[in-house]
Amino acid sequence: MSFAQETPAVSQGTIKILGIEFDKIAVSLGHVFGNLKSGNDGDLEMITLMLRLGKKINHWFNLEDHKGTISLYLQPFIGTVFSPEDGVVLGKQIYLEYSYPLMEKLSFLTGFGTGPMYFGIDTIEQGSAGFEFFDTAKAGFSYQFNEDQAFFLEYHAVHISNLHLRDKNTGINAHGAMIGVMKKF
Repeated sequence: MSFAQETPAVSQGTIKILGIEFDKIAVSLGHVFGNLKSGNDGDLEMITLMLRLGKKINHWFNLEDHKGTISLYLQPFIGTVFSPEDGVVLGKQIYLEYSYPLMEKLSFLTGFGTGPMYFGIDTIEQGSAGFEFFDTAKAGFSYQFNEDQAFFLEYHAVHISNLHLRDKNTGINAHGAMIGVMKKF
């Protein structure tokens, strides 16, 4: 009798999570801040922790030989809001990123993403806590410190809105700074 369990086949250079193959994984920590309308008890500030599961998709655009890399990411996140009141944020995004090498180890990054989130505070802009959409556009740099690992630093322009699904809202525009590490498989 064998207690060994067969591992599902995975393509070389990938990791399989929940049945999906990814060729890179990253973790990042960020600080998001933005101005809220007067009447709130302060401006928006939150800290987020993100997991990024990515896959190179140059072949979707017939760009296999292109110097840059197009990647699609699934990006779950969790965070804490500490201004204007204490609360929690939780969600996930689908993210498209373009990376272009500037030097041997230094690359420029840009991208955008969107996805659902729970925004756990009440604001004049959004109304009561609840379901929102979290949209971001980013620009930044990554530095590859060995063959398969990199450090990255990014600026994020953030928009939080419920798309008028609950209440009419103006949305919240904010800025974010992210720092993280990535591993390629």
